[in-house]
Amino acid sequence: MLDIGAAALARLRASHTAPVLLRITDLGGVPHIVPVTAGSVTADASRLVRRAVSLEVADGAGLFDPADTSSVLSPFAGATVEVFQGISSRMVRTASAFTAAFGPAFSRTTVVYGDDETDWFPVGVFTVTEASEKSGPGGKSVSLTGEDVSTRINRPWSAEWPIAAGTTVSAAIRAILTDAGVASSAMSITVPSSFVTPSLILGGSSNGSPVQSCADLAEACGYTFSVSASGIFETRQMPSPWNDPQMDATGLLLSIDRKIALKDAVNGVVVQAEGTGMLEPWRAEKWIDDAESPLRRGGPYGENPLLVSTSMVSSVAQAEQAAELLFGGSVGFTFDVETVPMPHVDIGDVLSFTHGGRAFTTVVESFSLPLDAGSAQRLTVRAVTYGD
Repeated sequence: MLDIGAAALARLRASHTAPVLLRITDLGGVPHIVPVTAGSVTADASRLVRRAVSLEVADGAGLFDPADTSSVLSPFAGATVEVFQGISSRMVRTASAFTAAFGPAFSRTTVVYGDDETDWFPVGVFTVTEASEKSGPGGKSVSLTGEDVSTRINRPWSAEWPIAAGTTVSAAIRAILTDAGVASSAMSITVPSSFVTPSLILGGSSNGSPVQSCADLAEACGYTFSVSASGIFETRQMPSPWNDPQMDATGLLLSIDRKIALKDAVNGVVVQAEGTGMLEPWRAEKWIDDAESPLRRGGPYGENPLLVSTSMVSSVAQAEQAAELLFGGSVGFTFDVETVPMPHVDIGDVLSFTHGGRAFTTVVESFSLPLDAGSAQRLTVRAVTYGD
């Protein structure tokens, strides 16, 4: 969760506007500030490339020409599209306010920008995957779809990639990303050095991609791998609704869909490690054991664990630690909520709220953040109970 600050949080809970602008940077490093007329950003923990965007933008500057594959917004041009949403106590109608807040150059690793009246939050850094032009009485507009920048390296391995036994998982992930062309300044890989790999050969006939391999290495340690809202390739410890910092979203809640369904209900984690040279697989597991929970192991629901089968675990102890870390963000069941748009909230963040006299603690699994005025944000959250 991005640092929202007391002033911005107060504006979010009160009457405010949510301006949206794009910063499009071409391969020459030239930035273009572009207003958005409609669209949304989605993120989903179940997707390998987690974040996607759909936009309609005014194109008075002529950044897209459907007859020119090298025009700035062509999917082949390699431009970086950064989307920002503000929380403002005033109307922000022009790009000048955005430019003034950001300056001619700013660090992508800084997560909050703004002034006394507006805070801008990054909600995604994307590469264009499709662009189309529309012309009408109001002029020319461009419809864009895109995926976060990890899509650029989410392609099949071109050769085998060996990893020596005893390599730290963090070093292995950094080496994969460096080889794929990711700058070290765009990485935040934080898996503890106690997690090391067995001897591995990635790529070749094993299919997958550098992104898939990084995600698999992280998951075998109880971590996630993705690109953050500010464009950083990062690992994060699996969220825990019991231990992680929480944001009280009660005042921002618009509706809750409290259906009860078996779909996606998980009551345990099983990590099974197997590989060349192992006489028998290592197995580690953790289950809901609360006697009051309808999802308890041995209860009427039975057993439905998250099963992680991996060749990337180097010891029984590592498998046990991975199961422990994966547990918090995996068990429970999901339901949907609608809220006031919250540009600072991301996948894996822990939200608490009170509804109908019950208190909920949830982990965000997916969301759709609107980029037009007046629409609600829709989130799918995971909880162990339907309120205490």
